[in-house]
Amino acid sequence: MKDPKEMTLRTLEDVSVVSFMNENRCHLKRKGEPGFGFVTLQDALSGKMIVRFHESDDFVEYPDAEALVADGWILD
Repeated sequence: MKDPKEMTLRTLEDVSVVSFMNENRCHLKRKGEPGFGFVTLQDALSGKMIVRFHESDDFVEYPDAEALVADGWILD
């Protein structure tokens, strides 16, 4: 089985359209709060690593995919 962090990095850096098929979003998870979020296809194509949260209108922006993964986010 592949490393989830490596798969997340590869998906967000290469913008694999398959990973964005569910509502044009790449769904993510992590331990802790908030536990679930997503990156939109539009943001990823623009090079923006913005994780939007499912349960609120809040979001957090990362400088790159590596910082996003370092904060604990992986593919859901």
